[in-house]
Amino acid sequence: MRYFILVMLLVVGYLLIHLYYSFCQHLGTWAKVAVMGALAIIVLLSFAMHPFEWMLGIRLPEGVKFAFNFAIAFFMTLAFFYMFTDVLKLVHLYPSAWKMHEAVDGFILAGLAALICIGGYFNNMRPTAMNYEIASPKVKDEVLIAVISDLHIGSENMSPEKLSKAVQMINERQPDLVIIAGDMFDGRTPAPAFIKGGYGDILSGIKSKNGVYAVTGNHEFYTTNLDEELELIRKADVKILRDESVFIEPLHVYLIGRDDAAKAFRAGEKIVPLEAIMPAGEELKIVASHNPNTIGESVANGADVQISGHTHNGQLFPINFILKFMFATPWGVKKVEDTMLFVSSGLGMWGPPVRTSSVSEVAFITLKPSSSHQ
Repeated sequence: MRYFILVMLLVVGYLLIHLYYSFCQHLGTWAKVAVMGALAIIVLLSFAMHPFEWMLGIRLPEGVKFAFNFAIAFFMTLAFFYMFTDVLKLVHLYPSAWKMHEAVDGFILAGLAALICIGGYFNNMRPTAMNYEIASPKVKDEVLIAVISDLHIGSENMSPEKLSKAVQMINERQPDLVIIAGDMFDGRTPAPAFIKGGYGDILSGIKSKNGVYAVTGNHEFYTTNLDEELELIRKADVKILRDESVFIEPLHVYLIGRDDAAKAFRAGEKIVPLEAIMPAGEELKIVASHNPNTIGESVANGADVQISGHTHNGQLFPINFILKFMFATPWGVKKVEDTMLFVSSGLGMWGPPVRTSSVSEVAFITLKPSSSHQ
């Protein structure tokens, strides 16, 4: 977390320097102070909103949060454009035809950032079906698994309409199994928003031939009443696996659900090692674990498949490329030794209501028979 804060501070400082040279350096003294002061306040308030809201235990009006969250996406995108043009200038590849007055350059880059973020907002609001295939010799007959993750109910990034659309997409495919891969909630007290929005009724409408299962993510342990929130999920006919396994006999599959490691530093509970809950049978073993960085344990304990979320695939370009150095894969399917890792980009998001590096994903994984792992 400290490195994340350090990076954000560096981005903010870099952005403010460029905003000064783009829009303020040629102004008179008092105009310079006024314009730069206003820009600095907007930037700082945008990036500081979530920490202050968290520390003070308050909940800002939704309109205010939306404006500042959108501003975060805009400023992050604008900072990337500034970095990109700086690199071009550094290696002498910046076209001379582009070298205009700093303010003109600044307005052009700001306009591009705004257009991209507006497109990213509409991209975020539209659930998208994504199809994947995983082959294994342990699969007897094809199995269709629907996966959604990172719902973040309680934030402005998940609406009843968006979740209803995702459920409709799931039901149209008639999956054999549905897995919710963590981060169902967002904020300290998401229960009132969950009840008011009718999310329980929406989730209970999921049609699955062999049940709907969920695991916790890190955001579940940021709430003030975890048991109350999880009970709301259970009342929606969703079975929550908390460091336990279940054998789904019609599919010949073991599903092992893991609590997120956040419970250790947020709830003071011990992390249960995977080997303590791993079944001994020879059937296909699927580990549902919110954070893909637990893949090492899954590999060591002979899991055939791990299903995760958490990354949002960076959410904002080009963070998705940075995540390639932090996770085995930030999105999609990847073979890690003898275990197939699937990471969803998530249906919802945290923070900015903008997606420029991924989609709001409803994933459909087809498990297929094979003579050997592919």
